[in-house]
Amino acid sequence: MSEIKLQMNGSKLFSQDSYSFKFLRVGQEHCSVRKKHEKWTREYFSLHFVFHGSGLLCYKDKTVQLNKGSVFLLYSGEEYEYYPDTCNPWSYTWIDFYGKDVDEVFELCGFSKEKPYLRCGDISNVKETLKLLMDCYDASDVQQLSCSAYFLVVLSQLIYLNKSFNLNH
Repeated sequence: MSEIKLQMNGSKLFSQDSYSFKFLRVGQEHCSVRKKHEKWTREYFSLHFVFHGSGLLCYKDKTVQLNKGSVFLLYSGEEYEYYPDTCNPWSYTWIDFYGKDVDEVFELCGFSKEKPYLRCGDISNVKETLKLLMDCYDASDVQQLSCSAYFLVVLSQLIYLNKSFNLNH
């Protein structure tokens, strides 16, 4: 997989001139009420978009319930546990990727290691972009470019949502 270097020359949005991302894969899961708990520390980042139902995210001795319209980011090197609600299990789309020195980009989206989730409500625009991303994903070299581009669009949509609706609460 190729690394994409995001150049932000002259941008007042970021303090650095560049950020490196490496798109890995994308997928969907419609969880069963019997799905086992996912608990591990990843070597990569994983961004999840909840489109139906609800579930729990556990991190740093905290547990939060996330519902439709929530987004959560599993940071590389941090331990998380997450699982579907037993009455209304969630369905989500996820993106796995590597990133180098990208915490500032995530902060602009509204994420932090202390609060790695957003409650966005309406994420229909992001859902459309994720569908395009999934449609082009086949892990080939040619499609890698399209997937990386859609991934960057998803990040920009999250930054826009955070700036427009002040989701930092």
